[in-house]
Amino acid sequence: MTIRSGRAERLSSAAGSLSFDADVLVLGGGPAGTWASVSAAQHGARVVLADKGSCGTSGATAAAGTGVWYVDPDPHKREAAMASRAKQGGYLQDRRWMARVLDRTYAQSNQLVDWGPLSPTRTASRSATRCRGQNICG
Repeated sequence: MTIRSGRAERLSSAAGSLSFDADVLVLGGGPAGTWASVSAAQHGARVVLADKGSCGTSGATAAAGTGVWYVDPDPHKREAAMASRAKQGGYLQDRRWMARVLDRTYAQSNQLVDWGPLSPTRTASRSATRCRGQNICG
């Protein structure tokens, strides 16, 4: 597939419908779909992200409370979070993998807020917006 850079091109279509020319179509704007869309766009693909609501506010993550493991990079908070999950999982974890998940989730959640799919309200902090907007938990 040839990847062309730039935005997906909106084509003319019948009233009440949308038509785009894109390289990638992502269905669902939860954390995984949004991060997949951003990654594809960063690599030059023209992306359409289709979701029935706003990013992070619909689908399984928002409705079911699956959560995203968002913990500030403070070493004591990270250690407490990993210790809690290790106990829940019967101590069968790989701590290097846990640390990587914490690092990536923290960075990518912040990136989504910075780029705008999730944006703080006038009265909410960036962290509070992440927790509400994507059902992110510590």
